[in-house]
Amino acid sequence: MEQSSQLNDYFAFRWLALMGLGLAIAFINIDLTIVNVALPVIAREFHSSLVELQWVNNAYNLGITCGVILIGRIADQYGHKKVFLIGVTIFFLGSLLSGLAPNSTFLITARVIQGIGMAGTFTMIFILATRAFPESQQAFAIGVVVLFTGVSQALGPSLGGIILHYLSWRWIFYLNLPLCVLTIVICWFACAKDTVFQKQFNHIPSVGLLIFGLFLLLLAINQSQLWGLTSTAFLLSFIFSIVILIILFLWQFKLVQPFIEFDLFKIKDFALMNCIRPLFQFNFGVYLFLIPIYLQNILGYSPLYTGLLLLLMSGVLGVSAPLTGKITDKIGTKYPCFIAQCLSAISFIALFLSLQWQTFWLMAISFVLIGINVGAMYATTNFSVVTCLPKEKKGSGTGIFVTIAFYAYSLGIAIAGLVISLVAKYVYLHQLTDITHIHKFPEVLKFYITGAKPLDHLQKLGLPDTAAKMLAVKHAFIVGYQVVLIICTVIALISLYFIQKLDNIKPE
Repeated sequence: MEQSSQLNDYFAFRWLALMGLGLAIAFINIDLTIVNVALPVIAREFHSSLVELQWVNNAYNLGITCGVILIGRIADQYGHKKVFLIGVTIFFLGSLLSGLAPNSTFLITARVIQGIGMAGTFTMIFILATRAFPESQQAFAIGVVVLFTGVSQALGPSLGGIILHYLSWRWIFYLNLPLCVLTIVICWFACAKDTVFQKQFNHIPSVGLLIFGLFLLLLAINQSQLWGLTSTAFLLSFIFSIVILIILFLWQFKLVQPFIEFDLFKIKDFALMNCIRPLFQFNFGVYLFLIPIYLQNILGYSPLYTGLLLLLMSGVLGVSAPLTGKITDKIGTKYPCFIAQCLSAISFIALFLSLQWQTFWLMAISFVLIGINVGAMYATTNFSVVTCLPKEKKGSGTGIFVTIAFYAYSLGIAIAGLVISLVAKYVYLHQLTDITHIHKFPEVLKFYITGAKPLDHLQKLGLPDTAAKMLAVKHAFIVGYQVVLIICTVIALISLYFIQKLDNIKPE
């Protein structure tokens, strides 16, 4: 009886803590979906190319991937709550600077700061949520946090459309500011104090090599559209990145206290999840990046209408995430995860056919299926990783998991942009042989053929045979997009191989 009273005292503010953590996951996910809806609008104001639009997303992801392993280890050493609050503060600063950005370079830099803040925030949320509740309620707590994920992603696109319709795009970043302040106040008061600290040695050269290696690799792929795949700049960046990362990995085996703890990959489900989640994140990054560009710049839909259409995806996600949590409680994580990735493959096929036949209902089916997929994958993979890691390694292990997942997200965006650029240009020049007067690729069309600028703006350029060029550019973009969708379908099917090897983890 006395023990029960002590437990009640220890977990007295667990519901308030859960609300604060849910608020944190909410502004992170609103930011994730809302920025994609705004990309075409930002491109018009700053006259950005597709490469610059990729950097607006990938700078954010780069901040996450470069910081999250170190931040996870620091959290294990100095306290998860402390690092979480600092992360929210940095995210606040990055959001403020993003809203004030006078040009695309400033915005990209501010997005890196946002990403670092997100690394400190997101990595700690599930750890703090499980710590706030007794073991019998921890799976439920994670389910509630995932529910916040679903609801916020449901709100993101439509909220973004409304903001872009009535206000400046800058308000999509200013929206984060009051949410960050409220999160800090609630979690400062309600989350339990850090009591367990683990002394760790952080190998600074490894940190530097990781950051430099990941940056060079992303730089090479992201800039490949401008540099060319055979250029000296691309080859040097790519080769040096691979060499640096190989040196980093080999060095870890010689360190008494390695920065990247490869021993964690001896845990079967942790190793498999670090294959499954990145493949999912690659595809989701492609989906979220290209859909708003296609709807607004190729089909000519308004940001508001785009946001409402994407509500089909994110609204289903909001239902899928908590429902998957309940199903997982009964049957485990393996089968919901498997079904989710099957639906992902079907979703990409439906979107491919909708582009081919120009049918809205197939696109709507794709939105619904990807919504189910995302909600289920977030719920199952997050729970599996937090559950399978030992208590003293949850921070560093989650850091590795998030680093790999978000870097795959960045690579998805960069590779999708490269594929569309190469394929669309090829199709424009070589496949439209029936339009005999289109015999070369005007440099001005590079912004339109990749979807970076609205297709209907071509009419204002006064080019000869504008109508024929518009049809050719639209067809070329769609073919490039379809090639990307084929790649994503294959990746979703590959993930099934790893899922079937998982143990079927169930909540205790």
